[in-house]
Amino acid sequence: MNKRIRVEVRPDKAAGCWKVFAGAELLSEHPTQRKAVAAAAKWCRAEALAGKLLTLKIKGRNGQIRDDRTYPRASDPKRSRG
Repeated sequence: MNKRIRVEVRPDKAAGCWKVFAGAELLSEHPTQRKAVAAAAKWCRAEALAGKLLTLKIKGRNGQIRDDRTYPRASDPKRSRG
């Protein structure tokens, strides 16, 4: 079974920008969260086409996870009842 790659969009308060990370590797920096999320989603879609499993975690200004996406969508874990 392939291991899922964790991609994160998170703020860097010191630099005043948003950063996209794949594991510990910095992929890109962006002035707004919207641009960072768009770039991260584009990168995840490209990697998913190459056969990789990814999860995208989007964090808010406070560092808490706001959204969680999986790529490809068909690999989304099954929801459990309750």
